[in-house]
Amino acid sequence: MVRLDGTTDTGQTVSDARRASRTRTGDRMTPIPFRQTPEMSGPMPPDRPAFDAAEVRAVVERAATDPDGAYLGIASIPRRVHALRATLASLQGQATHAFVYLNGYDAVPDFLEDPRITVFRSQEFGDLNATGKVFALGHVPHGTLLTADDDFIYPANYVATLEAAIARYGGRVAACVHGSIFPDRVEHYYLRTAIFAAQQALPQDRFVTLPGTASLAVRAGVLPLELDAFLPETMVDLTLAILCKANRVPVVAVARRAHWLQNIDRDGLYQMFTRARTHHAAYAERHGPWGFDAYRDAIRSLPADRADPQVDAAAFACAAAGTVPAHWRESATYYLLKAEQARAADGARAV
Repeated sequence: MVRLDGTTDTGQTVSDARRASRTRTGDRMTPIPFRQTPEMSGPMPPDRPAFDAAEVRAVVERAATDPDGAYLGIASIPRRVHALRATLASLQGQATHAFVYLNGYDAVPDFLEDPRITVFRSQEFGDLNATGKVFALGHVPHGTLLTADDDFIYPANYVATLEAAIARYGGRVAACVHGSIFPDRVEHYYLRTAIFAAQQALPQDRFVTLPGTASLAVRAGVLPLELDAFLPETMVDLTLAILCKANRVPVVAVARRAHWLQNIDRDGLYQMFTRARTHHAAYAERHGPWGFDAYRDAIRSLPADRADPQVDAAAFACAAAGTVPAHWRESATYYLLKAEQARAADGARAV
């Protein structure tokens, strides 16, 4: 599997406190400390305690005993404790086991005292923010790996639907609910050629570039999900997009009815960053281009039934014909939004 630095190393050590990007020197991996560039905004990632990844793996493997199981990763902060309870209750009976990462909790809530739940805490492993949702998943040896957020109440057929979507494409896709498509070159992170929002109806699957990890599923072993495979700041969605692209694993937003996921309101990052050139954009640019040509061969090689009414037939047809699906193209609306964001950014700089 290809990691963010382009190597295929699968070492398990995650004690580097910076979760550094890595490059190969001879037969060993050399950490490259993260450095901000002038165009990036946002704080430097905090240092984290070193820990023994082998011990974490042992804990995870003791919990993940069913080879056909569905294993969930989710992270939380104290003010979201009631939402966490509701989210986990909606997934009860669907996930074989849940790995819950608690950032900043003084104590473990009583409702997490359950043999089907394993808790990891920031006091031992550092405050990982949303990246905590993948903390354990890289150590699960089999089954389906799922990420969730305490933004949502999940439907009773949530896990089965995502597993069925993965099976439709022969097992080598990442399935999500919320998904969007970057332009070929990313100038503003939140500017997309298409967005299939989590609460939006989608009559058939659509291939996308950026999954929303509030609703993601992939089979174990398809992607490198160890913690040190992830970017050094909280960019879980973008990291998964980069890893999928590097490993030729297409991302598919699944067909569903409107409001299939029930939203639990909270303040989001979208409003904070839509008018700024964020560090996300700089990372996305570095790992481009993101156009359909970057995915064409991987999509074309999938063993899906092209006649299945749920599959993204337009993408398969375009992959074979050398053309681009309509929702991957930079439309007139896209260019209007791009101009609006450019004006907003100029105004912010003037202030």
